Amino acid sequence: MPAPIDMESDRPSINSQIADGYSPDFFDASVADLADLLKSEPQDDFIVDLQDTLSTVFSSPIIYSLAQCHDLLLRFIQQPEHMRPVSTDNLSLLTSLLKDLEIVGMTNKYARELDSILRRPHIRMIMDAHQTIATREYAEDQLPIGYLPDAAKPLPDISSPSYMYPGTIPTMPPKTIGIESTGEEHLGITVKLNDMGDLEIKRIVQGGLIDKQGLLHVGDIIKEINGEIVNTPEELQDKLRNARGAVTFKVIPSYYDFPSPSQLFVRTHFSYDPAKDKLIPAKEAGLAFDEGDILQILSQDDVHWWQARQVKDPTQKGLIPSQYLEERRKAFVPPENDFSKTSLVCGLIDRRKKKRLLFNVKDSSLFDKGDICLYEEVARMPPFARKCLILIGAHSVGRRTLKNRLIALDPDRFGTTKPHTSRPLCNNDEANAYYHMDRNEMENEIEVGGFLEHGLYGEHLYGTKFDSVRRVIQSGKMCVLDIEPT
Repeated sequence: MPAPIDMESDRPSINSQIADGYSPDFFDASVADLADLLKSEPQDDFIVDLQDTLSTVFSSPIIYSLAQCHDLLLRFIQQPEHMRPVSTDNLSLLTSLLKDLEIVGMTNKYARELDSILRRPHIRMIMDAHQTIATREYAEDQLPIGYLPDAAKPLPDISSPSYMYPGTIPTMPPKTIGIESTGEEHLGITVKLNDMGDLEIKRIVQGGLIDKQGLLHVGDIIKEINGEIVNTPEELQDKLRNARGAVTFKVIPSYYDFPSPSQLFVRTHFSYDPAKDKLIPAKEAGLAFDEGDILQILSQDDVHWWQARQVKDPTQKGLIPSQYLEERRKAFVPPENDFSKTSLVCGLIDRRKKKRLLFNVKDSSLFDKGDICLYEEVARMPPFARKCLILIGAHSVGRRTLKNRLIALDPDRFGTTKPHTSRPLCNNDEANAYYHMDRNEMENEIEVGGFLEHGLYGEHLYGTKFDSVRRVIQSGKMCVLDIEPT
């Protein structure tokens, strides 16, 4: 076997060459040294194959270009005065400059234009890249222990206001969104001016045009409509009212986390008409319902207004008053309807005397009666074939009477079983009330578990078979039982 090739035995290291001085022919010299080293080795098949392989690799234009880049970097490492940054803290300088431009821009249009340019996300990206290079954060010789690509550098909080509003330096680039508007269908959004004076999406109505497309989200900042800047909700409304066909939005995304659709269902205990509500933000966005309707709550983000839809007609969606708002509205007593005890002094109404009522645990049931029942939470139950209604109670409370009344009230929905007995048939009337069978046969059925319940009355056995319950269910009725398990 040939001796192992020591690539570093006769050639100085890279660091020593940099210290001694940069050579522009460093790559060519290295290839020549490698070729001389291989020629000095015994020329067997292994060395010949290695020479052919290395010749192919080093003659590649890609390898030569990479070597030139490497040599160029070595030159700047050896002579750092050629790439010394003017400043390593340009972000702080930019922030300070923007604060000054806000003041000067009130009276100077050129300062406002410069302020607008410097606030663009692309400028921030350039500053970030410059600071990374200037501080040499990329030049770490060895990766830290426990290095992970996503955890090497802590990510900024993109939900913070400094990343969302132009009052500071935004880092999220704006995006352009296009929708098709007919002018007749509402977009289904409400907007507000946030603390920074930006037009922010406050709510997206479920089922609206924006909600169906899913391109805008709560918290997004609208900057332009069809290339025109909008600053107030009134300007946005005017431009959308006249828009037809394709409408483009330029927005700064919020990148909030959006929860999955709610699976909360409620039964309403009052009727609601948004056309008569003076508090609703937009009457056309309200959802009317009657007492007893089942609603699916889609969003509870707003403390005063929930978004819901009718279960019986999923296309009906809109705003409904929240539990908190409706409780306050129900509990509010107008002054003209307040007939509490007052005293008149010189024709003026004196302050009302209120009696302080202390809470006592033993009176909790009385306080519970004062709760206002507005929405009752219900659960959607999937349909299933086996349905039984079992009435349980003490003796002589009317279980059988209740069972017979249910069956008489709706015989197409409710049914019951005919019991089995070992008593001999006495007359034809009993043939319609019982299934008669031999006692030994009935005891064998009980032994193998064929009876749901059974008992001994007098000298005879009585019971209900599972097969009888199954026949009632298979007929499409709910089986009503008043059994007494043993």
